[in-house]
Parts: sequence; C-alpha cells; structure tokens
Amino acid sequence: MFIYSIRFTKPKLFLSLLLIFLLLSPVNALMVTSSKIIYTPDENLILSGDLSSSTILTLKIYNSSDTLKNSTDYSVNTSFDISFSLTNYTEGEYYALLSTSSEEVKIKFRILEQKFNLISFFTGNSSNSVIVVNTTTLATGSNFSDLHNLNKSAVYNGTYVIGLDTYYFAVLDRNKAGGFDTLYIDDDPNFALYNTSEDVGNEVEQESGINKIVVLNGTKYLVAGINSDGKKIILIELKDEYDFTVETNMFVLAIYENLSFCTNCTIDFSLRDSSGNSISTNSNTTNSAGYVRFIFNISNTGKYTISLNNNLNLIDIFVDSFKLYGYATNRVGIVTSQFSKNSTVSIVAIAKDNNGNLINPSYPIAEIITPKGVKSTISLTKESDGVYKGTYNNTEEEGIYKLELKGTHNTQEQSFVMGFSISSSSLFLVAVNMNFIDKMDKGGSGVTVSAFSPEDNVTVAIMQLSENGFGPNGPDTIPIINSTHNCSRLSLIDIVDELGNSYKDLVDYNFYNFTEALNLSNVPMEGTPAEMADQCILIINNLNKTGVYNVKVKLDDELTSSTFFGIQHLIAEGSLIGENGESIWFLKPNTTAKIKIDLTDLKTREKLNSSALLDISIMEIHREFPNYENVFSDSVYRNNINESFANSTLSFNSPSSEGFYFIKFRYKADYEGSNEYGTGESFFMVKKYIIFAEPVNAEEGMWFTKEGEPVTLRVTVADPEFADSSSPMCSGCEGLIVEVNHLRNDQLMKEFDSGDFNSSSTVIMSTTSGANLTITGNLPTGWYGVDIILRNNDTGDEYFGWGGFEIRNFFINVLPVIYNGTKSIWAFDR
Repeated sequence: MFIYSIRFTKPKLFLSLLLIFLLLSPVNALMVTSSKIIYTPDENLILSGDLSSSTILTLKIYNSSDTLKNSTDYSVNTSFDISFSLTNYTEGEYYALLSTSSEEVKIKFRILEQKFNLISFFTGNSSNSVIVVNTTTLATGSNFSDLHNLNKSAVYNGTYVIGLDTYYFAVLDRNKAGGFDTLYIDDDPNFALYNTSEDVGNEVEQESGINKIVVLNGTKYLVAGINSDGKKIILIELKDEYDFTVETNMFVLAIYENLSFCTNCTIDFSLRDSSGNSISTNSNTTNSAGYVRFIFNISNTGKYTISLNNNLNLIDIFVDSFKLYGYATNRVGIVTSQFSKNSTVSIVAIAKDNNGNLINPSYPIAEIITPKGVKSTISLTKESDGVYKGTYNNTEEEGIYKLELKGTHNTQEQSFVMGFSISSSSLFLVAVNMNFIDKMDKGGSGVTVSAFSPEDNVTVAIMQLSENGFGPNGPDTIPIINSTHNCSRLSLIDIVDELGNSYKDLVDYNFYNFTEALNLSNVPMEGTPAEMADQCILIINNLNKTGVYNVKVKLDDELTSSTFFGIQHLIAEGSLIGENGESIWFLKPNTTAKIKIDLTDLKTREKLNSSALLDISIMEIHREFPNYENVFSDSVYRNNINESFANSTLSFNSPSSEGFYFIKFRYKADYEGSNEYGTGESFFMVKKYIIFAEPVNAEEGMWFTKEGEPVTLRVTVADPEFADSSSPMCSGCEGLIVEVNHLRNDQLMKEFDSGDFNSSSTVIMSTTSGANLTITGNLPTGWYGVDIILRNNDTGDEYFGWGGFEIRNFFINVLPVIYNGTKSIWAFDR
C-alpha cells in the first residue's frame, strides 16, 4: 500500500505567532499580545497590550507544574510593553499570568536551551539516502579561480562517490564574508565557469543552495543543510512515494538558526493514528552530522500523525489500499481552486490501484463544508472507468470551502481532502520597474522587467481583479483605493530572500495609489493603462542587497498574493540573430545558433557597450514545446555543441529536434571598473518546416464555419526558404502523417480533449501537395487555435505548426445610415 500524498513542511520552532487573549469582563478590556512562544534563556519575554485606563498590572510566571516562579507588579498606562528577563530559567514549559484587580490573561510559552529547526524526510535504506559531504579542504589553484572571483573570504571543496561517479563539491560565501550559503557541484574537478574545454564529465556545474534540489547520477537530492563554516553539506534523496506498511526510514535533521548542525540534540518521536492512539514512540540524539533516524511501519490504512519534540513539529501521512484523488474545474473545464460567487464548481474524482490502474470504487461521493460549517453531500456519476464527476452550485457564500472525496474498494475506505475558495475578486501582484512602464502602451518588452538596481526603489503593482480575471479583453479591475484615495486596505505580510531570511523589518515601505506612485517615481501618467488609476503600488525604499526576493501582500485580511523580483546591477537578455546580425525568429536543426547578448544597466536604462561583456557560458538548455526535454543533459549533444563566445554573441550548434527552447547562461561583465557576475536567459525556436493551417476558403475571406458543420483546414508545409513563395514546397516530406495535436477555443480559454472532437489524419503525397484536415464535433462558437503535428512513423521524428479558424452562426456588418463625405452621401430606404 502506498500513500497518495505526504503533507509535511520545514517547520520553524522560532515561531512568529500573534497571541490575542480577550477577557470577558469589559471593565478594563485587557488585551495582551506576544510576538512568539519559543524563547531561549538569553532572551526577554516581551508582552504588549492595551487597557482602557491606567492601572497596576501583576505578572506571575508559573512552570508546567503550576509552581509560582516569579511575581512582579508594573504600573502601566493604556498601552504597555513589558520586558521580563529569562536568564535564570531552565528549559521547559511555562505560562505567564497577567492580572489587574478585575481581569487576568494567561499566555503559554516554552524555553529551549538552544533553538533549532527540524527538517523531516522519508527515504530508503540505501547508503546514498542521506549524503554527508565533508568540504574541509581549502580550495586553491586554477580549478577554482572563477569561484574565487565570487567568494568573500574562502572556498572549501570535497568529493563524494554516488554509484560509479565521483562528484565534486565547492562551498563559498558569495553574499557576505563568513556566510557560506552557495554550493557548486560538478562531475569533474574543474570549476572554470566559462571554459568547458577542460571538463572531464558531461554535466555542467550546478549552482545551488539550502533547500534547493540537485540531480546527481539521475537521482534528485535536496540540499538540506550547509554548515555555517562551509565545511559540511547534507543532501537527502527525494522520493515521490513511500510504502509505510513496510519498514520506513524517517530522518530528522536539526539545524540552528545560524545554519550550523545541532549535534547530540535530543529528538522525541511519536506516531499516532487518527483517533490519537499511540502506535510508536522513541527518543534519540542527533549524530555528528546533525541528524537522527527513526524506523517504523504501519499495519492498517488511514491517517497518521508523527509528532516531534512535543508537537512542535507535526507531519500527517496517509496509508491507502488504493489511490483516490481529484480536482475542481470551472464551467469551461479549466482546473482551478478559485471561483466567483454563484458559479458552478465541477468536481472530478479519479481512482487507481497501487499499480496505477483505473478502478471503480463503490458509492464515491463528495462532501462539502461551507465557510460557515454547513455540510452537504454530492453524488458522483461515473464518466468512464476510474473517473467520476459531479457539480456543486451553492456558491453564494464567500470564503474557503472544504471538499472531501470518499470511496470504498474491497471493503477499504479512502478519502482525499482538498479545498476551493469562492470570491468575487482576486489579488494579483507583479513587480514592475517603473523606469520601463512607459513602454506598456507600446507593447515594449521593458515593461516586463521585474529587476531593480540596488540604488533604486522596488515597485510592485497590486491589482484586485473581478471574477472575470484575465480574459480575452484583459483584466477587469475592482478599485483598491478607499474614499480618500489611499491604500490602507493593504498590508505587507513579508519579504524573504532565496534562503528564507525575512527583510520586512529591515526596509522602509509604503503603499501608494497609482497616481502617487507615478509622481514619486517621476514617471508620466501618459501611456499608462487607465484601469490602473484606482489600484495601488507597493514601494520598498532601501533594499539594496543583490539577490532574488519574494514579496507577499494581503488585502482586507481576506485576499493574499505574492510575486518575485530581483535586485541586481544589470539585466542580460539574448535574441536570435542570423549570419549578418539580423534578427530572426527561428533556425534549422543542426545549424549554428547565434544569440546576441545585450546588457542593460538597471540604474541608467542604458545598454552597455558590447565590449563590457567579458565572458559567457551556457548553464541550461531545455526544450519547452512540444515536449519538455533537458537537452543539455544529453552527453552526445553536449560534447558536440561547439560553444563559443565573441563580440557579445554566444554561438553553438542547434538541437536536432524542432521546438521552442529556453537557454540560461552565466556571464561576467565589466561594470563601472569592476567585474560583475550574473545570469541571463533567452528563447529560440528550431524549425525544419514552416507549417500553417487555415480554412480552405480563407483566400475568399471565409475564415468561419457555422456551428455544427465540419471545419476543413488546408495545411501548408514548406521549407523555410520557400515559406513566402507562391508555390511552397517541402523537401523529404512525402509520407509524413498530418494530425491535429491540440485544439483550443481562445475566447473561452479552453483546450478540448481528444474525445470532444474528431479529426481526420492524412498523408502528404508530394513535396507541393500539402494536406487537408477535417474537424467535426459539438464545438461552441468562437476563435480557435490549432496545433498541427507532422509525424514520421518510421523514425519517430515530429514537426509542429499552427492554424486557426472561427465558428460563428451569423455575421454582423455595420454600415452608416447617413454618411456626409466629401464625395458622396450614403442613405438607405426603409
């Protein structure tokens, strides 16, 4: 038996919780808050509160046995802050009792000798499930010269063998001296970032850090910890599923707040079933690498909870006899968890056995609980083997709804819990560099820039969207500003960097309406979209440390949203060019690709001279469409890529398969007399044939077909050099099979399943014949996009193209009744 889901997160024992205690007596209306519940003996217990009048407040500290440890009186005003030293207190559970002559408030807290975070994970029994890499050697020599240009004080290196391969690790303090948080991994000892000619292995250097995933010898590992001195790394193997009914290995890693590993720290383990019955308990101490292992198994299906260190770390696990899961869709079939009021929620349940085969459980149902606790049951109807559907329409109430799918198979009951929300609006955030916002109405790419110079303010546009959200005509917005045109409804939840460090309390920030933000940024209102006038902008003033950040905002304690932005000096962008430097939009397979790299100074908006780009190398190449593929991991392609750099242009051999490709590169540049390092990205397309499909009568202007009638498309296939010819032709295309790969209604924003329509397959008979395709089915009106695919069944090669058509029931043509022109008057009789 396997679990269908594991829900566990990296816990933080250093909690930031707001505890509010209200006393029933209205005399003084005592309210007390505490910023956290976990302390160490070197900290002070901080309690803040409000009273309706000045009075004497008594603070008493009790331990878990209700023994009084301290009593102190304070003369307080209507607002107060009490700071109480915990120096003489030992580890344990305590509570503070604050009282006036008529009221009292009780606040629980805990004292730990030292605070550490617990990272829990399940893995197998192999020796490589937990990897401890000792990086105690100070890295010197030419193999590390590029890394020494990045570090602040030192680079440490070490090795580890996985399978038959030796991997090399280098740790450096890239962001601040002594803060070893950056990791490089390679399958050869040469860490020259811009020269691959000396590489022994086929892999490129992976740059990583804490809580990031790396792939070693084909297996995913999580970088669970890097010791603060840079001399130890812990990697854990990641698995998609676990069988808890056999011997299960659970590892717990303990890390202090300074990211060093907690050795010889006691970890208590408790496993309980859904009724709270104890299944297994254990206690052990972490080893020299900072982790401990617990072994357990479970004999029955159901939900179980693992508790570590007295419930400060909880993990829910599920043991199933079969898999039951599902999702919700809107009225046009798009999977979502957000719905507008009075909309229809379509519920889909899928059941499979533990081998992945579809099965049919008995009496599958969906139970829904509204935000006010009203429960209802929805029957699910079988659509096909293993697939059941139902609908829910009682969506007047806004808030979070609980949805639980249930079914029984071979006397074993299974459930799957998820949720969805009902709201008349949603919150949308996007970081926008205001220096580029004047390009918005011109369609310029600059408006998408979400990176900022360390000298500039960070600006985040905040929009409240109606239930229509982003549609074919763009977003429908709801005003955020209040009657006095300010943005007081908004609050900042947090700003965190890649390592999870919070900067909320370290920066200055404020929310402004859009007009105020434009004035503060010296950006003219002209050219900006009118629908933004009643929206807001978050301005962050003094965040100057380079890196990538995530910002999260809340509206009215109901809607939240987040987005990413970067702090950097330069932005690097690449574009595909031809042999003569002209801009092109695709190239042929197995030819030389040339990517022109432009560096823009985010402070001045000016492009740097091409001579400023000192070096560049490829980090990743992925095919994004029609299928995802990490082509740079192919050793044959990587060994024959012939990568080179000259005159700010990156050249390499293009892949052999058609598709859209994403490329990520690292660069070194001369910026204001110093070396600047960073990464950039670009896209390019590889095409052997130009393929497009249009209605057979398109030349006569007949782009549309009546609803219910067959749609016939003419598919043209041509070599790139003949694409604009009046007689297009394609070399080597005879015998290719032409099919519809995807069909979507662009106005409904819905992609249709293959079962929703029928399409013919045809074969290209000659180099000039092209092909006809016919599409039939109960398709609604609207504009359609079609993805066409050409397939060679002998070789497996595929080639893709596009097309379009419209389905409409009538055509409206509007003419003026009277037109006073210079040469004629148009008039119409009744």
